[in-house]
Amino acid sequence: MHRKVRIFNAVRRLLLDRDEVCRVFFVLDEFFFKKIPDGEISVAFLDGKAMEYLHQKFLDDAFPTDVITFSGDPASSFAGEICVSVDYAEDYVRANGGEFCEELLLYVVHGWLHLSGVDDKEKSDAKYMRQCEKDALSLLRSNGVNPRFTVSELISKKTGKNPMAVDNL
Repeated sequence: MHRKVRIFNAVRRLLLDRDEVCRVFFVLDEFFFKKIPDGEISVAFLDGKAMEYLHQKFLDDAFPTDVITFSGDPASSFAGEICVSVDYAEDYVRANGGEFCEELLLYVVHGWLHLSGVDDKEKSDAKYMRQCEKDALSLLRSNGVNPRFTVSELISKKTGKNPMAVDNL
């Protein structure tokens, strides 16, 4: 299945290759043992303030979070939306080490797994989620899918846009 993926990048300093992000969903859809509903998927890369707003509004929780997933409506050909916090990933990597690209990819995978029905609220569910994340990331790597996410401070003063951003939408 080749689904439509809409990517919304609200973080101007985030550079991403939209085609590579779409490949994440293609590989997961085609080869992973979990499945998500048919239809379009939306991925939003947001800053911390936007994520906190959504977290408070829809989950009644004012604390920062890494990923929020909204189920879609398969009858309307909409599989769901994954909202990813770029700021949370930056803060996490700064505090714990690791690679920013890997952390942001993990959040995208985590959201996809939520759409497939994997939950992580209970301790036993969280353990299963971690294993599914590892399996999905391994599958992506073995298929050569490794989207590069970069944070740049180069914002054009004239246009307010990042001159390095890749925009294929």
